Amino acid sequence: MQPLRKVWEYISDSGTHLLHWWLARYVSGDVIAAEREVSEARWLTVDEFLQMTPTFACDREFFRDVFPQTLTH
Repeated sequence: MQPLRKVWEYISDSGTHLLHWWLARYVSGDVIAAEREVSEARWLTVDEFLQMTPTFACDREFFRDVFPQTLTH
């Protein structure tokens, strides 16, 4: 992956997690998550993500409001 720009950052409702969202470009190879930081990684569409539970409330805000704007800027 090639990081392009940071597009979102927030503290979880519980205050225990600082989450960062980056726009990235796939370059080549497999995406391998760092086991200490990520318990599971998979590709989802926005609609598939919005059907998942539980998620952080702000994740839903990101995909509803912020993500569509990142594709046009």
